[in-house]
Amino acid sequence: MRPISRASTPTSTDRPQLDTVAPLILVAWVALSYGWTCWFGFINDDYGWIVEARSLVSSGWRPAASSGAFLRPIIHLTFLFNYLINGTAPFGYHLVNVGLEALNTYLVWRLARWVLHAPVESLLVAMLFAGHPSHAGAVTWVCGRTELVADAFYLGALSLHTGRRTLGAAALFALALLSKEGAVTFPLVAVAVDCLNPRGQRWRWSSTAAYVGLLAGYFLLRLALSRTYTAYVGLGVVAHGNLPELARWLGHQLSVMAQSLLEMLPIGPVAAVIALPALTVIALWLAAEEQARRAVRLGTVWMLVTILPFLGVPLLVPRYAYLPSVGLALVVIGGGRGLLARLPRLQWAPIAAAACAAGWLVACAIPAQNRNEQLRRNSVLTRRIIEALVRAVPQPAPHSVFVVDGLGPLRLGRDSWAHTPVFLFCLADAVRLQFEDPTLDAVFPAGPLPPDATRTLIQVRWDAGTGSFLILR
Repeated sequence: MRPISRASTPTSTDRPQLDTVAPLILVAWVALSYGWTCWFGFINDDYGWIVEARSLVSSGWRPAASSGAFLRPIIHLTFLFNYLINGTAPFGYHLVNVGLEALNTYLVWRLARWVLHAPVESLLVAMLFAGHPSHAGAVTWVCGRTELVADAFYLGALSLHTGRRTLGAAALFALALLSKEGAVTFPLVAVAVDCLNPRGQRWRWSSTAAYVGLLAGYFLLRLALSRTYTAYVGLGVVAHGNLPELARWLGHQLSVMAQSLLEMLPIGPVAAVIALPALTVIALWLAAEEQARRAVRLGTVWMLVTILPFLGVPLLVPRYAYLPSVGLALVVIGGGRGLLARLPRLQWAPIAAAACAAGWLVACAIPAQNRNEQLRRNSVLTRRIIEALVRAVPQPAPHSVFVVDGLGPLRLGRDSWAHTPVFLFCLADAVRLQFEDPTLDAVFPAGPLPPDATRTLIQVRWDAGTGSFLILR
């Protein structure tokens, strides 16, 4: 990627010592926030991704390249890399996630540096981004790396785009698309960056045409390889002509996304959907200074554009706010810079601004670390359940089917240890991975049994009091 040079900044003194140490500060900040998660275990669909990575070694690439509704071959490659290096040990998988978070934080700092030309404010934008509570689900939950990998390519493509390197940006954009579907918004963000260019460069239609062409090719590829991909719920409502239901659905989705973005504030979804636009409007009003105004405008457009792919998702989870949190950080710091510009004669203003920034970071850290602790407990209990299953049935016969009862409360996340579902899905993958036998299966009593009646059924019940499984048959 093209480094920021002296010639790219307004003055030769605009690049102080802080720029040299800023990457180190950001790496330390990410390590402080998420370094301890490297010792966590696996949960839920982590097992599914690892089982597919193992299948790549034995059965080749094609079966796992397109999985149901998804087309994410780059993510499969990252899990394959982890599996080849450290097998099924969780540490390496978590370490990759933390490294990706540090890379994305650095790329956000580069973007802020390009927009603001201000070392301190750019560093704060990156720190607010890395500290956002939504990142816990993406970094700490191993399968959350779909956000991390896709957004690393997304932000890298934007970095090359600002350096007018369209070919490289297009290549990274293609990799982002093959990592997660949410990257489809990149052409719109690239146009916004061109329109708000701090160097007065005009919008480049040729670059936009290249990105749109890539996007069209991606949709054709999806149509050819992943025909089972279903339309978003919102699009289904439109198809049936139920516009009131569509409005209700979009309102619900926007309120949930707003609450995810403002999770550091003790407010509900209805208050969040009011507070987020209010925060943006106030920041726009405060940002009279050019660079602050540019940051707030770009942050506003960024949030609006990057939430679009998630409005039709049936279940919104907090980690979907990962990329939109870049826009929120730009808005907050841009508005703060605008406020300082309006209060130049007050000696206490910089101290108050520093206190507000520190308070915002602390408010972000509390829910983020609470979620990390929940995921840690989840992984501990998951490991206990698997070890208990091994103690109950140490050597299951090939083609056996575990019928697991008693995990209902844990599946729904009601257990005091879990807080989030333990085996909402991928129990069968966890069994296959633990016993290193791809012929095994596992179902819950309410689930469908395998049609082959010749397979051995092993019925077990979880006893929460003893932390063990009882063999029923």
